[in-house]
Amino acid sequence: MAEKILIFQSNKASYSSYISFATHCLQAFEKLGYDVVNYDLAEGNPADLKELLKDNYKLVLDFNSNLPETTLDDMPILGLINGPVFDWLLDHPIYHHKNLRKVGEKDNFNVICLDEEHVTYVKENYPNVKSVKFLPVIGGDVPEDKMVPFIQKSNDVAFFGTYTDPDEMKRMVSELPTDVREPNEWVLDLLTRDHDITFYRACRAYLDEHK
Repeated sequence: MAEKILIFQSNKASYSSYISFATHCLQAFEKLGYDVVNYDLAEGNPADLKELLKDNYKLVLDFNSNLPETTLDDMPILGLINGPVFDWLLDHPIYHHKNLRKVGEKDNFNVICLDEEHVTYVKENYPNVKSVKFLPVIGGDVPEDKMVPFIQKSNDVAFFGTYTDPDEMKRMVSELPTDVREPNEWVLDLLTRDHDITFYRACRAYLDEHK
């Protein structure tokens, strides 16, 4: 009998890109011979989830997980899962503080990060997380009949990312209360002067400077 993997789809943010990524992971695990089960935590039937949680799993995978805050029949769901849970964080961990801080000491809860500094951040701030791994997001397969030869592409590079104009950021920071504005201005000034420093290191530099 094939080993089982449970994949949660509980977050439809970012144009449902999480759902698409979860689907690619499901297909990849099936190709490797695993028995993969998919469950929509937001819209699924709790009775179905109860049945799923009776099984043992080689892996339980979620993305930007809300599992630490989730209960089933007033019981924390992490305590009901038979298998290691891996939360693939697609943002900086600070955005998921409310969930990460609720991970219990006995929970088999692990985190995958997109950035090595995110790994350091989780290790320093969430001691109950069992393990933290660095693994960038990979691309999905494209059918050969839909692939366009590079020489025929209209653009050399397509960059899909989030950009905030520094002047707009400075304007927003200037409207903050003084006790919040001053550290933000310090960090923002450092980021605009040193293009090699990361946000995490800039915040660390501020804390070291203002001990």
